[in-house]
Amino acid sequence: MKYNVEVMGPAHDFISSLSPKLRAKALRAIELLQEFGFKLCEPHSKTLVGTGGLKKLRVKVGYRYLQNILLPS
Repeated sequence: MKYNVEVMGPAHDFISSLSPKLRAKALRAIELLQEFGFKLCEPHSKTLVGTGGLKKLRVKVGYRYLQNILLPS
């Protein structure tokens, strides 16, 4: 099943501001989200504690993550 993913406003601006290499990684993470939807789990997404299931999409950069993209539960 393919999930509909819409990148809006600040998230779109953030992704557009990334270097080509990081942008490609972010777009790959979004493709994974389209494929797996809310079932996408670590290390690609992480549930935020105390938010009722809100998740963040994680893009690995070396040994760190870009974590500025939030996903509804």
